[in-house]
Order: sequence, then C-alpha cells, then structure tokens
Amino acid sequence: LARYWIDPRFFFFDDMQTGVIGQALEIGRALAHGEWPLLSNSSWVATAFAGEMQYGIFSPFVLAYDLLVYHLDMSLAASTTMLALLHLAVTAAGAYLLARDYELPPALAVVVAFSASMNGWLIMWAAKTWFTLLTSFAWLPWYWLGMRRLSRAPFSPRAFLGTAIALYLLITV
Repeated sequence: LARYWIDPRFFFFDDMQTGVIGQALEIGRALAHGEWPLLSNSSWVATAFAGEMQYGIFSPFVLAYDLLVYHLDMSLAASTTMLALLHLAVTAAGAYLLARDYELPPALAVVVAFSASMNGWLIMWAAKTWFTLLTSFAWLPWYWLGMRRLSRAPFSPRAFLGTAIALYLLITV
C-alpha cells in the first residue's frame, strides 16, 4: 500500500495496463450479469478468455477477486494494485505457514513471509509486468506446504485435499 501511496500507477504498467486489468474487469462484469466469462466482444486484448491467454477463469479464487474488483468500481490503477496486493498477500500467508511448518519461531516466519512476498523479483517483475507469474507463484508455498505434509506418515485426507487444491490453483491462474 505504501508503494501505491507513493506512486498510484506503479502496478498499472505493461501487461497490467494493456491486458490484465481490462480482462479482470470484463470477467467481473460478465459474472455480475450472470454470464460465464469464456468469450467477450468488449475485451481489450483477447476475446477468448480460456483460449488465447490464461485469465484464471477456471480458478474460483481469481473469479471471486475479479468480481470484487469490478464491484468496487475503483480507478484502473487502484484495481491493478488490488489485484497485485491480494496475490502478494496469499504468497506471504503461504510462506508464513510453510516457515512455521519448518518449526521456525513466529518472528522469523514473518521475515520469511515478508521476503517471499516483497522481494524485488516478485514486485518488480511479476507484480508489475507479468501478472500470470504472480498469480501462479502465490500458490507455490501452499503447494509446497501440502507436499511437505503429505510426505509425513500417516496419510491425511485433509493434507491430500489441500495439496490438490493448491496445485489446481497454481495451474489455473
């Protein structure tokens, strides 16, 4: 949020500006009107959301967030910032839980969460220019955590389900 306060157009750059935010708002509009967002006549870049680029239309998480951003009716720059911040928050939460699973103390787990979600590579490249990478990377710590829990005996259906969901979200965004 500090980055947005200093430069409101920081995340409104490159792919976010030319395609992602337009698609996210169009997907949110379609969902708000009771339509499944597979095709669109009014999108900025592509008309086939599932075929030309991956816009997360098979991810319930991304669909819910696109709908939320659409309903908040913010500026384009604020909307792109919200899209980036949510995925950075998901990354941080997953990294924190993963660090705690490695039995790090809470204070060090916060450092891990901060460095996993606020490093220069993720902010300057993924969040600012290549949003698809950011949306997939957000679920990587969750998948890692699930695989780690699955590797322990005994088998847990809950860990299996969590891992499967994390893998599904990692692939579909």
